[in-house]
Amino acid sequence: SFHVDARTFVVIANAGDAATGSPSSGSLVVYEMLSAVLQERFRIDGLETGRIVDVAYFHLNSAEWLAIASNSTVPDTSGIIQTPKLLLYTWATSNCSASITCPVSFEHFSSLPIDMCESVTHFISAGRDLLIYGGERQLEVVTFASLAALSGTATAPAVNGVATFTDLSINLAQPNYRLLYSAGALEPHAGASFKVQVGLAEASILEAPAYGFASLGGSPFGNQPLIALIDKGGNILEDITPVPPEYISASVSASSGDAALVGRSSVKVVNGRGAFTDLAIDIAGWATIAFSSPGIAPLKVNISTFVGAPRALGLRSDAALAFGGIAFATQP
Repeated sequence: SFHVDARTFVVIANAGDAATGSPSSGSLVVYEMLSAVLQERFRIDGLETGRIVDVAYFHLNSAEWLAIASNSTVPDTSGIIQTPKLLLYTWATSNCSASITCPVSFEHFSSLPIDMCESVTHFISAGRDLLIYGGERQLEVVTFASLAALSGTATAPAVNGVATFTDLSINLAQPNYRLLYSAGALEPHAGASFKVQVGLAEASILEAPAYGFASLGGSPFGNQPLIALIDKGGNILEDITPVPPEYISASVSASSGDAALVGRSSVKVVNGRGAFTDLAIDIAGWATIAFSSPGIAPLKVNISTFVGAPRALGLRSDAALAFGGIAFATQP
């Protein structure tokens, strides 16, 4: 069950036929409680897989969300084995002028495959919305880290009955925002719905690996860097109109020795990201790798390189000045 302001809703999930896994049997119905009577408001049938085992509700970014754990592992009516997954559906209540009259309409947002999906739980930690889902063999956590924030001066003086704001902005790119305006005891007024779009590239971030990386001299990094281009609000430049830089390049900007970068040092940007595949540092020590794109300040990442396993013999100096029966003047 969940609430939207003064409205109360109950969600009932039909687990479907576990024996056949028929996709048409999996359904979810949203009821509204009115005068102690449940009235059907929305229904989702054929939820990709037939065995729904758990449902969680949460509110995020001016919308209502349903996370549905579906754990079917048997063939459907067409003989196809469905994959266990977490299904995300969202209802954009911010599109409505008033929540009390907003029609219930959940739309599919995403599907996250997993080996086993027996439960899903929503909780908030350190201001972040988290979903934990899975089963006894695998557990996954989805973090909604980029929450919308209004920046700028949120109060403006009224001059001749008119208040003009000058520097308001929102960081998170997504549709269906509304600003709520208030003044003293007057009734608050909600503005029209609008969309915040992804802007031009302003910086780059190390999207993966999450906790940095290390290497063995001359061997490709075990976890190769994935660099993402972001706009001023921190949004990754995915599938957008502004054309991001075409390439991201890597170079050694500082090191403990005469370290050199090995591998392909320039990659094409795809969906706002540059994925390196075979980067390595040739000698042991520390180095700073700078990832750069035209018009963007370099992203500098420190890396430690360790001596690896022996692979070949190397001759640092050969014998020299040899006389019969006398030790070489220069020993190998």
